[in-house]
Amino acid sequence: MKLFAGLILSAVVAQDYYDEEGERKKKNMRNDACGCTDKPKNAPDAVATCVEDGGKRKTIDWTCPATGEVERMSNVKCRKIKKKALMNQCGELTCNCKSEMDAFVALMNPDAGEAVASCTIAKKKPTYKLFCDEDSSGTHDAAEASQTFKVKCRNGGIRKNKFDQLLCGNAIIGGDGWEAGPGSMVPGLTCAAPGAPFTARRKRKIKSSAHSKIVGGQIVNRETTWPWIVRLPGCGGSIITQNPTGENDWILTAAHCCEGETSMTVLVGSEDRVQGGQSTDTEFVVNSISIIEHPDYNGSLGETNSAGADVCLVEVPNLTDNQPIGCTNCWAPACIPAQDAHVDDKRLCYVGGWGTTSFGGSQSTLLRDVGVHAFPQDACTSISELTGLVKDNEFCAGVPDFNGDGITDGGKDSCQGDSGGPLVCEESGTAVLYGIVSWGFACADPDRPGVYAKTASFSDWIFTTINA
Repeated sequence: MKLFAGLILSAVVAQDYYDEEGERKKKNMRNDACGCTDKPKNAPDAVATCVEDGGKRKTIDWTCPATGEVERMSNVKCRKIKKKALMNQCGELTCNCKSEMDAFVALMNPDAGEAVASCTIAKKKPTYKLFCDEDSSGTHDAAEASQTFKVKCRNGGIRKNKFDQLLCGNAIIGGDGWEAGPGSMVPGLTCAAPGAPFTARRKRKIKSSAHSKIVGGQIVNRETTWPWIVRLPGCGGSIITQNPTGENDWILTAAHCCEGETSMTVLVGSEDRVQGGQSTDTEFVVNSISIIEHPDYNGSLGETNSAGADVCLVEVPNLTDNQPIGCTNCWAPACIPAQDAHVDDKRLCYVGGWGTTSFGGSQSTLLRDVGVHAFPQDACTSISELTGLVKDNEFCAGVPDFNGDGITDGGKDSCQGDSGGPLVCEESGTAVLYGIVSWGFACADPDRPGVYAKTASFSDWIFTTINA
């Protein structure tokens, strides 16, 4: 009979090997790989014990420190070791695309154990196993969900990524802790000191489940609930000053609404999208004096090279001087938050406008608003379609994953024609303008929350500009 002189693997300890051979071979054991320098291709952490050095052919026990498992290579040549694999991986391989896989895993925010990406084959196009480490063992167990794919990366991302970002769930876009409240803006909010950044915060009650309180968008009374909102050509905006007579006032809107514009008309005090509707006694129009886009805005919203900064200031004549006789408290400013004092995560806020009521649909004639929740930044970037596109000076708002399907719910959003309009949150009776409607994919789709300019990122620039 011809014996196969190849690789033999067994999970036995060295002592078992010598039971029949006696003491002589025990003495030949030493703590190296019998003079071989390489390790098995999937076992960088394995520790070698030379069992028998037969010249060209060796017998080596490989011990994995993490698990204590011992696997034996018998009758193997040194140059063949690096091409062989142990039955079980031992240690983290040095593989291409590791930083890209680490970045992908960091966005998963699982609710079914920690997500772990382990390279199993270290080639130019490496193979990774992604699994949910539910028992925190650091190794994949048969009962734990997993996926294994070859990976190719380019420009810091995984090309044609087949891994499921929701493999282990996504607790950060659902779960508890979302603020409950009415579906529409509370009437009577004010801004007592519009000339200074708003800093005070209120303590809020958090309910474990807020979805029963959220309803669809509705027509609202502008004068009592949204007195700061104004209509610009194709966009919305917000009054942020109430200056003494003779001193110009300011409107805050989105930079993409100002792009290419040298002058703009501003409709104030109107319930309607156009002039001459229900509010003829209170509405009035002013023309812009100056239009100032944020200097960082580059017009590439929703793209990897975007700088965000979708913010624009429109200087207008003093509104008090221009309001009609019928306008008694028919408009008021909203407050700007202090620099970097963004709204707390999971707060219920409101967005208003005259935009379309469905993607590609017709615009609303009368003002509408809807309640949406401010997402944590990592929840926003965990959404695959938004990964790498939402900048630090932007944030997402929409409907959390209340139905538990692993993606954000749809049905509530700003839409086309609402751009530049306000996202406002209530802080102890004060209307604080935390967001500006900026961009998004479609409107109110599941897993596609709206993206807003983060007003708190531009507070210093806003006040420096309007006080210059």
